[in-house]
Amino acid sequence: MIAKVFRIIVILLLLVKANAIFAQNDCPGLPSQAKFDTLGYISANIPTNPDSAEGKLYLGQGWIKRPQDLNTIRPGFIPSNKPSWAIAIAVAWNFGRNTVQRVEYPNINYWMATLIQETELRCATGLTWSDPSHVPDMYNPATVYSPQINNGCLQIEGPGSAWSALQQAYPNGRIPINSNSGANSDMYNLLIEGVDGFEASAIVKTYYDAYTSQIFNYNVGWDFYENVDCKQNNHDPYAYTKMSASAYNGGPNGFDGAESIINDTGPGIWGGLPYTTANYANDIARWVSVLEDNTSYAEYPAGSAFGGCYNDPVPYSEVTKYLNIIQPMYSDVDFATEIIPFVEEAFIASAGSLSGTINFSDFGEVIDAIVLHLPADKPTPVDGTPIGIDLSCTGELLPYGHVDILNGTTTMCLGQSVTLELMVDAGNDPDIQYKWFKGDAVSGTLIGTNKTITITPDQLGTQNYAGQICNTNGCYTVYSNTQNSCQDSRNINGWNVTANDCNLCPFVASGTSVNAVCKGTPDGSITLNLSNEPSNYRVTYIATTPVGNDTVVLETSGNTIQFDGVRDGAYNFTLEDLSDPTCIAYTTVLVGYDTEINEYIKANIQEIKDCKADFEADILEQPTPCLWKVVAISKPTFQWEPAVNALVSTSTGKTLIQKHTADLPFPNDYDQYTAAQPSVFWLSLNTGDVISMGTALTTTPGATQWYDYDFFIFDEADNKVYSGTSLKGSSVFGYNHMIGDYTVTCPQNVPDYSIAWNPGINNENTTAIRSTGDVNVQSSDRVYTVTAINSDNSQCILKDSVIVPGDLACGTPCVSPGTATLVDTNDVKLSGSVFSCADSIIKVLLVGSEPGTFKYELFKDKKAQTPENNDGKFTLSETGEYWVLVKDDSDPGNTDCHVYSDTIDFILDTPPSLDLGNDTSVCAGPVVLDAGSSG
Repeated sequence: MIAKVFRIIVILLLLVKANAIFAQNDCPGLPSQAKFDTLGYISANIPTNPDSAEGKLYLGQGWIKRPQDLNTIRPGFIPSNKPSWAIAIAVAWNFGRNTVQRVEYPNINYWMATLIQETELRCATGLTWSDPSHVPDMYNPATVYSPQINNGCLQIEGPGSAWSALQQAYPNGRIPINSNSGANSDMYNLLIEGVDGFEASAIVKTYYDAYTSQIFNYNVGWDFYENVDCKQNNHDPYAYTKMSASAYNGGPNGFDGAESIINDTGPGIWGGLPYTTANYANDIARWVSVLEDNTSYAEYPAGSAFGGCYNDPVPYSEVTKYLNIIQPMYSDVDFATEIIPFVEEAFIASAGSLSGTINFSDFGEVIDAIVLHLPADKPTPVDGTPIGIDLSCTGELLPYGHVDILNGTTTMCLGQSVTLELMVDAGNDPDIQYKWFKGDAVSGTLIGTNKTITITPDQLGTQNYAGQICNTNGCYTVYSNTQNSCQDSRNINGWNVTANDCNLCPFVASGTSVNAVCKGTPDGSITLNLSNEPSNYRVTYIATTPVGNDTVVLETSGNTIQFDGVRDGAYNFTLEDLSDPTCIAYTTVLVGYDTEINEYIKANIQEIKDCKADFEADILEQPTPCLWKVVAISKPTFQWEPAVNALVSTSTGKTLIQKHTADLPFPNDYDQYTAAQPSVFWLSLNTGDVISMGTALTTTPGATQWYDYDFFIFDEADNKVYSGTSLKGSSVFGYNHMIGDYTVTCPQNVPDYSIAWNPGINNENTTAIRSTGDVNVQSSDRVYTVTAINSDNSQCILKDSVIVPGDLACGTPCVSPGTATLVDTNDVKLSGSVFSCADSIIKVLLVGSEPGTFKYELFKDKKAQTPENNDGKFTLSETGEYWVLVKDDSDPGNTDCHVYSDTIDFILDTPPSLDLGNDTSVCAGPVVLDAGSSG
């Protein structure tokens, strides 16, 4: 083990070699820190080995016969008093799988194999095993075998070694190995070499192996993932295990010599990989084959024995112990609110309560709850590993992102849908495009090119979908590092959508729609047609529209339901029988639009004070993220120092660290005489999100920041909105030097609108995109509606409303109209039916009204006629059903101060059933219906 440490140190600090030239892969703009996404997450319940059934964890144990150790058999079993070791292995394993985005590697038994190889489990005091045959040779629980404890259970070298470069490769000082910071060295001593060192060491090893995979695939330029995939498909099931073990043991500079070996993807197994300890990679693979009971493996060590899978009952106290141990590595995570509640929920779901236990094979849901809520840390290339290789991406720079669920879920009832949005987490080009596929992105069918899509399954079962985010250089497939024909078929390179048959009764719903006139305007409609409907049912829909999500719940009956005034979008309906909650119908209706606009109107009450409400209404762009460009550059030289990195983080949880990403010959945007090396970050952010900027220093001995670094932020219209400087000497290794924050506001570019209020407002000040004013607060609630008409597309009418709450201390009490009766010219109440041969006049008689003035409005067939008048006299000239609305003229919107008259049926011309004989007096002239007035 000492030789191993020495070689890594010498390689890192002293080795000088000629630059190697490799063909570069295209590089996605991987953020250094993000969040795991549930859509693309690989569950711990999916085993590494495709021959094993899903839903279980297969953590193998056994006895390994090591020929090079005089045929000594080494046991590898989880200590009886350390279930937290099993948890640590499962977390590290599934964290690793989701980081490299592969189902079939790394193997879950890789960590136990490494533990056996490095320290034979003799690395902590107080370990116990219930079976004597499980106890490691020469192990004394009180006296640890001294050569093995140095550097902890997995021999992770401490301060001053090659591992120190890993400190900067991950954000927030995650890896406890740096010698330049006393606090971090103390954390190393506690987490790596301490009594509880295995738990943290396991996940640190995962970080190291993920670093190897990314650096050699994207930055060195090897086809790392594809070659491992193909080799594992060609008689070497432990190809990834060997590659990771080789780099882990020999160091990244030693592993640099393995290119010709991984390019051999033909039949047989890999051998001769770089190592410090003889044949290290192949030995680790042998131990894994024992722990997986794979006796057919070509190098299976004869005389070994499989000891079964670990399946002890695990109490919640062991979960707590594990989380408490690793928590110091995650100072940026609030375990109490961001992790523990989800872990407790998962444990209770499986154990029934926190006082119960779960057999370890059934621990997958708890492992997922831990991994999903840890940060998704991705490694950043830094100077020093491997030495002599330019780690900047010289291939094409691609965007990177994930998928958000806007409405619904990917596991649904047939008839429902899910609305998804492709989100850019990092990019290198303003020209971002989107692609959606049914099936994978290589052989699937292109089904959409918008940023969002609604998927409505038309058959039961599970279907695969994929998404790509593209720029002018190419496309990045979300949830896939690389896609190739050698992959395990369980790597779906996307996500699954599952439709189940949830209908337990014959109740069926379907719908049709009428487009909104313009995108985002509330003038579309939906008609639901039902069959076998219950007598009464509850309707719920959740809609995703251009201006946000809406939820509506109502109870109704009948076989048809009409929804008017809806915006374009996806409407997910659930209809539930009120007398039988198990009887539910589902359907999704999509509402389109005829004219493309990108605006909506938003009305707000700014303040209510002294019985006055101040209004503001603004024309805004429909909410969507916009692209932001952050540029960092050293103006004194226009060259990047090897020891300095630019760092950008966002309030959305993304952190990116990089050096220069572009080599610009002169003249350029920064200088007309000197070539420049800017570092350019592209971010997709919403209004209100925050960008933080700064510099970070590498671990190179004696490194310092010799020059100023200027930072600039540009909006998507390429307007410079921020500038700041990281002054020379600011960066000190051990923490990130941040120069400032900037809260983004997406630029608005909206056309002119004509804006009006109903009822009108006081002190109105209206422009083409904004209207302000105020109203007097009344004694009861009052609704004010603002309407905006697009000057270029007059059919595009935007609407929004605000409610001014009533205040009895404000306003003047309204005047009651009393009762309203329709009368003729003699003040005689008209009967229910009135006949006339020509135009007729009616008037309104008010009884019991208070003194005041009133407005009268005529309604015909339930529709208002215009205009209103002040005398209550109307001329009727069409057959129909009529009544009159009377309201207090001083407070016309108050529902307590208006009244409807009785209703009459007016029929023009003599009805056929009326026999007048020779008497034509009825049609001698108009029937005048007089109205008295009051007040």
